[in-house]
Amino acid sequence: MRIGRLNISVILAWVVAWGLTASCGSARSTIGPAGSADELNGPARGLLVDNDAVNALLSTYNGDWSDFQVPVSLSLESPQTMSVGGRLSVVRGMGMNLSIRVLGFEAAAITIVGDSIFAYEKLNKRAVAEDIRAVAQQAGVTCDDLCALLMGHLFVPRGEAACRVEGSKVYVYPRKEIPNVDFGWEVDVNRNGVAVPVACMLKSGGRGGELRYSNYVAGPAGAVASDMTLNVVIGKAQLRGIMEVNYNKAKWNGGCRVERPALRGYRLVKIEELMGMFKSL
Repeated sequence: MRIGRLNISVILAWVVAWGLTASCGSARSTIGPAGSADELNGPARGLLVDNDAVNALLSTYNGDWSDFQVPVSLSLESPQTMSVGGRLSVVRGMGMNLSIRVLGFEAAAITIVGDSIFAYEKLNKRAVAEDIRAVAQQAGVTCDDLCALLMGHLFVPRGEAACRVEGSKVYVYPRKEIPNVDFGWEVDVNRNGVAVPVACMLKSGGRGGELRYSNYVAGPAGAVASDMTLNVVIGKAQLRGIMEVNYNKAKWNGGCRVERPALRGYRLVKIEELMGMFKSL
């Protein structure tokens, strides 16, 4: 039973992170108040920012890929510690699946496909299934945005961006706000003028998350982050975890698929109910 509880913890960390991504969308940003920014409109999938270094970064993103599958390592640091392996599958324009494995067998999985988020753990036969269609449409968030988040690629929903420069840092965030939602990026610019995304921050109601990126490596899609640290707050519960992506063993454009899971026999619960389990860990 203890393994099952810990696997649920890992599931929740990533369900919350990607759920927030799918539901937050364009917003006002906690890291960049609109009144301090130079603003520039851009097409939804052709983001432009009023900063040369950031625009140079955006020009390096390569759209010549359809899917990839890669082994990952997950380490949960709070509220409990554990490490597991897994496999991440991403299909451009469709969604993603994170399969968590223990002793070679799938113990749990998270899937975001189309307009829904699914998560399940096999030992206790519990699952989460949430429809995000209405919120995603309102926010202008797409599956391509999800893929960008997983790779550490800067994006702003609807492509309408504002930015603020503070020393070597550039803060990029949506020009138009949606009530009760915050979204923004922190980008480092080195002495050579090379920009690197280091964090994406999201907040909506009582849920908030921060993804911090490091160790970028070259790939068919451009430079991708091989290390991602996640901090999530839902109400009084706080989670911290790290995902290491082994892009050296990635399979690009191999035709992998992402499908809705079959949840027959599983008990559907809300994310908040599963979060309550942390008190007993």
